[in-house]
Amino acid sequence: MDLLKKEGLFGAGLVSVVTPPMVERYNRCLADIGIAPTECKAFQIDGVGWSPQVAEEKGNLNYLSHGEANQFAIILTPDQEGKPIYAPTHSFDFQLMGEVFRTARPQIANLTTETALWLDIDQQIDHYHSPLDLLMLEAITVRSTSIDRIIQGAREQRNLVAAFRDEVDLWMDTEARGKLIESAQRFGDLRFKPCIIPEIPFVGVRSFFTKAFDGVFVFRDLPGFFTDRILILENVRKHGRLIDKERSVFGIDDPSLYHVLEKFKLIEMKADAVSKNPSLLDDLKDNLLAEAMYRSVNVQLDLSAATSAQKKGAISAARKQLPDEFFEIDDAKRLAEKGKLGDGDLSKKLKRYLARPHRDLDENMQSLVWMLLMKMRPIDLEMLYRHSKQQFYKLYASWPEYRRKWAVAALKAKNLPNPN
Repeated sequence: MDLLKKEGLFGAGLVSVVTPPMVERYNRCLADIGIAPTECKAFQIDGVGWSPQVAEEKGNLNYLSHGEANQFAIILTPDQEGKPIYAPTHSFDFQLMGEVFRTARPQIANLTTETALWLDIDQQIDHYHSPLDLLMLEAITVRSTSIDRIIQGAREQRNLVAAFRDEVDLWMDTEARGKLIESAQRFGDLRFKPCIIPEIPFVGVRSFFTKAFDGVFVFRDLPGFFTDRILILENVRKHGRLIDKERSVFGIDDPSLYHVLEKFKLIEMKADAVSKNPSLLDDLKDNLLAEAMYRSVNVQLDLSAATSAQKKGAISAARKQLPDEFFEIDDAKRLAEKGKLGDGDLSKKLKRYLARPHRDLDENMQSLVWMLLMKMRPIDLEMLYRHSKQQFYKLYASWPEYRRKWAVAALKAKNLPNPN
């Protein structure tokens, strides 16, 4: 990962936690959640408080959770707002944290000057028994707790003050008076400070990806066809019986899935997208060549720096590994540049390589569909990095050195990393 870190393709946007008080606050949050503290004296955190260093120490990428249905987040600083999330449990985690900061920005800024917060991301389901349970997820409630209990203290203090205002005789009650004095001594005057964070509802959960059950895509509110919802499961072997039983549940390797997604207008495989942007064909050609060429760990050619002659040599050497669609690309590009490329000029398999989210989908849905397409066929390096980073990092770790060099150079040429 050193090359990725050097080029800003991993770790960009992480917030440093380097002072003993900040480390202590983080550990107190972990203790509150019921997670063992970290021994790290300095580390970095992302938008939900997840740390790559702590995850490595614990040997657990998902350490900020108690099972698939019980996720948590830690906020140490307002600087976490808008920061990347490197190990999301759900595809909507970035949007969820955006809602938290939009709703409670003043409170977070005030509270984190003295304390830290942890968030209980309550899905209102204690445990998932089946992937079908994901269809019960209608909304998420985010509950905030401060490690010094300032939020709770502020509520109690304000209730006491209101009671003293409403009941004149309450000043004669030594017990009530003692509670108010104790609160003031412990927390100070919290009457006018922005420190109470209400429960925050998040309803952007109609369609999403989750790591639960080894990876599931949930799509709801779909336009007709034979159902208005579908589930797509990554672990086909484990959930094969459910796939066979439920008409609306598919395995990610189902050969009919492209057809289903196209019918639901989640993807399109049209020639006009290529006609408007013929460079898509150049990118596909490079990606297919890299996939075939670097299957041998002994290949020591950096494709990103190769001359045209070296590329021709690489194509010749990898010819048996290259799919037939690779050799269709030049013809398709010539037609596209003349404005004559039609759907009938693309083979079924080449169309699948060029599949993309339907143009009528909103930005979040397009990103979700890109993630699905990359899970189905991770051949587009740029889209893999933009929309399925965990998958990219896992694949990157398995690649030989020269494929890694090529990948980094190719991503930098696309002006990546993207800060989001």
